Amino acid sequence: MAVDDRASHSEDEEASALLREAGAPELLRIFDELEPTIGEAGSRTASDLMFLLKVVCMYAPPGGLEQIRRAARAPALREEYLWSVIFNVVATEGHPWQAGIVDALREPLPEGFAGIAYLDLANSGERAGHLERHPFDSEAGVCNARKLSHPKPVFDGRRV
Repeated sequence: MAVDDRASHSEDEEASALLREAGAPELLRIFDELEPTIGEAGSRTASDLMFLLKVVCMYAPPGGLEQIRRAARAPALREEYLWSVIFNVVATEGHPWQAGIVDALREPLPEGFAGIAYLDLANSGERAGHLERHPFDSEAGVCNARKLSHPKPVFDGRRV
């Protein structure tokens, strides 16, 4: 049985390497192609692109961190719920982008749900001792954290 487990583990590693080397760069290309079309009739949805970014984060290919940075600042993507999943993947111990994403999004701080999920990522990094300085450890950061934790009230599905 142990031999089968080792063979399965080896196959998993080979599949992960293949996805990292061939699949993830293709996902980055697709993201670059589709990102400008969000909201156009017949285009992919923001949720589709967020799912794509989640998969990219799982394999951490070169260049992927830049797409995460861009997406976190994109008005059409900042309220997507998958930010918590994406940043939880990155918060996993040993993820190669952990410090890079925290630094890349330090200024300006992300807004909307991306900002809330980023605050959670930064807090995890701080608790684990991975950060020299928390990105919200400034006057602007505290103001931003207050704004994220107390959004404007919603009335009839629209912000007032």
